[in-house]
Amino acid sequence: MDSSTQLFIDETAAGYFDDPYAHYAPIRAANPVHHDPRGPWMVFGYDDVKRVLRGPGISSRLANAPDTPRTQRLVEAWGTGIITKPHLSRADPPEHTRLRRVLAAAFTPRHMEALRPRIREIVDELLVGAGDEIEVGAQLARPLPYRVMCELLGYPPDTDDSLMIECTHAFVVATMEPFMDGAQVDAVVRANKLLTEQIRDAVEWKRDHLGDDLMSLLLNAGDEREVLSEDEVVEQVRLLFAAGHETTVNAVELALLSLLRNRDQWDLLVGNPDLIDNAVEELLRYDNTIQIAWRTTPDDFELGTATIPAGNDVIGWIGSANRDPAKWGPAADRLDVTRQDAGDHLSFGSGLHLCLGAWLARAELQELLRTLAARYPAMDLAGEVPWERLVSVRGPERLDLRLRG
Repeated sequence: MDSSTQLFIDETAAGYFDDPYAHYAPIRAANPVHHDPRGPWMVFGYDDVKRVLRGPGISSRLANAPDTPRTQRLVEAWGTGIITKPHLSRADPPEHTRLRRVLAAAFTPRHMEALRPRIREIVDELLVGAGDEIEVGAQLARPLPYRVMCELLGYPPDTDDSLMIECTHAFVVATMEPFMDGAQVDAVVRANKLLTEQIRDAVEWKRDHLGDDLMSLLLNAGDEREVLSEDEVVEQVRLLFAAGHETTVNAVELALLSLLRNRDQWDLLVGNPDLIDNAVEELLRYDNTIQIAWRTTPDDFELGTATIPAGNDVIGWIGSANRDPAKWGPAADRLDVTRQDAGDHLSFGSGLHLCLGAWLARAELQELLRTLAARYPAMDLAGEVPWERLVSVRGPERLDLRLRG
């Protein structure tokens, strides 16, 4: 295909943020693996994205990444430590194996199931006095995962929640977003400084207040192979807060929006609450928070008929893969809470980097939907839905609901 006729991501196109999936579809069909003029290689099909996520032959380490505007802005925001300090999502084996071993003990399905009663309590507390109309982000989607993550980590009780929420958002955007302007980078630099200081203070506080929580586990990692330095503890806490809070906020909003824009599916859940667990998988497939995943090619990487040269950034478009008709059939763009293979989505990654918090995110979504379906079967959207203008992280700027019983 001649480069003049190739299709590329264009986030400036009309309606892109309202429905990026309509923009992915022609690229996936005509140009599924290609080199974008702005630098990265782009991958759009389900099987190819899954291979990018799983490897082998591809790296998550920023030390392997080329010197691009993205790596330059990351160093500007975090210093060279962003390249050199171990971080679960930016590590390959054996570093990744060591870090994941420490964290995995706290994220088993059994431990996550044990949190369900507390998740239900928090949902109930948030809905007390909610009124007839709510803004989902402020009243449900942000405080639910924030409170759950604070309790899981054993965070100091007087933490400034507004600072944590703002700074973790900046962290996710800076790490994920492919293209940023100078003002966004400046905001990230400021947010990172505040977030790092606060996490260091929390880690120091935790040394004198050890308990049965995740931060204590990180500080008391078992044998010599697993001992984490203070910098490593800070990095893992930062990652856990960002992954455990920011992504779930948007997942809650996207799930409710998808269901209420597909009213037949909401009504189906209200009448058949046993479908909720499967519905969560389908909602994560249909419209997911994290739209892309970054990797790097330490060596030439064969993908289909393309060869991606060594030393290149690769972006796997998870949102596109989750709507690929080659995997999901002709109804790939339709929300179907009874879809049998919905759990094959790539929204939590795949392989070594499968999200540790996947069970927790599922439990939060399931319990929230279960409560809302039982109490407010006639709830509906209230007002227009403006979108965050981000390529990598999808979510509405605000979502208003009328809570009707």
